[in-house]
Amino acid sequence: MHKYWDRSPTAPEVAREVAPPGITIVFPPAGHRVAASGTLVLNCTAVDPDGGTIPPERISWQSSRDGPLGAGPYLRLGGLSVGAHTITVWAVNASGAKGSASVAIDVLAQPTYKFTDIYSGVLLPRCVSCHYPAAADWPNHHRDLRTRAGLMAGGDTHAHESIVPCRSESSLVWNKLTAEPPWVGAPMPSAPNPKLPATLLEKLRVWIREGAPP
Repeated sequence: MHKYWDRSPTAPEVAREVAPPGITIVFPPAGHRVAASGTLVLNCTAVDPDGGTIPPERISWQSSRDGPLGAGPYLRLGGLSVGAHTITVWAVNASGAKGSASVAIDVLAQPTYKFTDIYSGVLLPRCVSCHYPAAADWPNHHRDLRTRAGLMAGGDTHAHESIVPCRSESSLVWNKLTAEPPWVGAPMPSAPNPKLPATLLEKLRVWIREGAPP
């Protein structure tokens, strides 16, 4: 607990206990694995029991291996050192009380699957014909999925990325290949193409969860 002094002219000088902010790491989960060449997403929620909001600059992240990572409730990071990391986030309220939370993750030297594995096995026969901007029956804002850069730029809407690297269930690509109907756009692959085998879907899911490395 953090103490501060009440020096208001109508009250005697007394110390009041201030509860620290409650902070929860939403992502990553304990034991999360991300490729060094991929993207690690950090997300937390911070609640101040003393009232008021906690501004982004009062939320800070640090790695036991790489040191300070940045500020704010949501970060996207790349290039972390290979090995075990303890990720800690702190939140400080206006009274100076501090709360923290930590999670252990592992950064892999090499991803389990490369983009070429995903492209040739999953995307090439099913997605490119619909999402390539030059396709006659699709408007030009649809993305070119022939490269990772095109894939990461977004799907058939500007509001969402094709891939949210930490959450395969939130990925536009994953959702359109597995949901009926998906939460945005049409399901993939479109009829009469067969559904993806479970082995290919699992490969895609692992690739996304490891940060969709290039």
